[in-house]
Amino acid sequence: MPVAFKLGPFGAISPRTAERVLPEGSAQTASNLNLLSGEIRPIKTPLTADQTVAGSLAVYRAEYAAGEKWRGWTMDVDVASMPLATELEYRYVWTGDGPPKWATFTNFNTVASDLTLGIPVPVTAPTVTPSGGSGATVSRVYVYTYFSQNGEESGPSPANVLVDGKVDDTWAITAMDVAPLNTGSISATAADTPSAGYVRVTTSASHWLRAGDQITISGMVTMTDLDGTWVVTTLVSATQFDVTLSTAQSSGTGTWARVANWNTTGMTKRLYRSAGTTATYQLVAENIAIGDTTYNDTILDAAIPGDELISDGWLPPPVGLIAVSTLPSGATVGISGALLCFSEPYQAHAWPLAYQFGMGFQGVGLAVYGTTTVVGTLGKPYAADGVDPASTTLQAIDYVWPCLAKRSMISVGDGVSYATLHGLAYIGSSGPKIWSEPYYTREEWSALTPSSMVSEMSESKIFVRYLPSGESSAKILVFFPTEPIAQLTTLEVDCAELYADARNGQLYIVDGTAAKLYDAGTGNRLVYEWKSREYEFPSPINLGAARVEFVSEMSAADVAAAQAIYDAAVAAQGALIANGVGALNGGKKALNMHSAINGYTPPLPQVFDTAYVNFTLYSKGAAVFAALLYSNDPFPMLAGYKSDVYSIKLDGTVRVKNVKVAETMNGLRTV
Repeated sequence: MPVAFKLGPFGAISPRTAERVLPEGSAQTASNLNLLSGEIRPIKTPLTADQTVAGSLAVYRAEYAAGEKWRGWTMDVDVASMPLATELEYRYVWTGDGPPKWATFTNFNTVASDLTLGIPVPVTAPTVTPSGGSGATVSRVYVYTYFSQNGEESGPSPANVLVDGKVDDTWAITAMDVAPLNTGSISATAADTPSAGYVRVTTSASHWLRAGDQITISGMVTMTDLDGTWVVTTLVSATQFDVTLSTAQSSGTGTWARVANWNTTGMTKRLYRSAGTTATYQLVAENIAIGDTTYNDTILDAAIPGDELISDGWLPPPVGLIAVSTLPSGATVGISGALLCFSEPYQAHAWPLAYQFGMGFQGVGLAVYGTTTVVGTLGKPYAADGVDPASTTLQAIDYVWPCLAKRSMISVGDGVSYATLHGLAYIGSSGPKIWSEPYYTREEWSALTPSSMVSEMSESKIFVRYLPSGESSAKILVFFPTEPIAQLTTLEVDCAELYADARNGQLYIVDGTAAKLYDAGTGNRLVYEWKSREYEFPSPINLGAARVEFVSEMSAADVAAAQAIYDAAVAAQGALIANGVGALNGGKKALNMHSAINGYTPPLPQVFDTAYVNFTLYSKGAAVFAALLYSNDPFPMLAGYKSDVYSIKLDGTVRVKNVKVAETMNGLRTV
């Protein structure tokens, strides 16, 4: 009986499966297309959304009051929106760009307005001197805190030594710290021998710096090598710190300043005291001017407002915090070395030591699903469960699945996924597993360079950007975990970053020109490629006829948009040629080629105003016939050629419904 068969519905790829044993409808390649309908449907070109973040490694789109602001970083940064009351202007916190920082929506993309996250704890205990009273004797202890204009409170200062006095005394509080400094004077510097590699800086007042803080030093007298931006390597004392520098210059003076300030604008102080036999501190006074170092307390115990100190143990986040995210409890979470750290719920500035959990390995990245935080480490993964940090428990997952790429770690709804040596690991409600195992063997997975992977989830699809071994352009895997038909395809689109927006649910692809909205542009569609499995027959046959049923995806508006892009490219190329670029020997005569002699002119984009598809017939991996099809009419193929193994490749920008192949034209009617 003559051979005749039909391709369709069109399926996805399974790289670990040999070409001849792929299931019916499955493909060897399937790129730049949508197969959810069972047809081949081209993907729209990405739509340019923002050009200010072009080439960024990490991006974020802030949105507030119908406005949006984009920001990009050239380093691996994580951004989270602070949990706040809805009437407040949104605030954003990020890690990876030096110490943790934050900004309001207004200042989100104004680098000079970045603030260091946290409120430092006052370092000086108050001095307490009671006098003038005649009542009963009482014993008191005082502490004070910083209070920001945003309602953020620091942890309390050290307490004074227990003081006895009269209940109606005037209790004079002195020696309170002013606001933590953001800049100050350098009174001296001392360079060890250049081989030691550091300079010790002495400041004229307490500097409030931490190891890892970023500072600028300027106006140095004598030791001019210090002028510039530095990271504090060692905290020596309240007035001394070290920076890494090999110099033989002598001591000098100058000025230091934080790269990102503490938020001291509008800051005040609050004063608390222990009352009678009460073990807690109660509020005595608030709105004490930040510059005041003294206060006279005359309030009686019965008149104390009763507000208790709740910020005991609150600290700024660790300087080296990374991978910041938020939890349903309102807490913020991140990693500092081998510690999993949580903030106080709805207090992103406050990170108690009691909310830090030790892990057996250094953390690489984290992601959250439900009330569970999963941490990828250099060894075993960890899972922290709890409604809020105070009730959280941490346990190791008993699989050695090191996280190879921090930016591959994402929430996938009921769990978390990240790149390992073995594939994409899943830690979630259905148990740990390598869920990419049905698609890739370990050897095939390694060729994708897992350490280069960036993952995002959008519209129930998981996108994984990777850089193939030995190649210079990245590609994208598209997994469809919930779809039985289209389970894995690829995108032949180079990018540095994938970004799934938490507010609009859409995916953006960031390349060297812009952040672009996936599958959203007008004009030409992306050129897809779909190559079938290999069909093996008992004996060699001649496939002499075929028919491809297809329709154009281009509307009149799409054609007009593509033409506009083409016209703009022509104008741009003409300008280059007019300036002597891309012309023969520097002259004005243009060459109609991509790369010209003595110069370069960009290739002109095509305008697919006519629907067509490329059809290629393969035999044992070699192309034996090709046709450019402009209609749905049947067409003859090579007469007399016989083989027992065939496959078919389609590429184009039209929607393909099915493909029919037979030995003869009459045979096409039977399928």
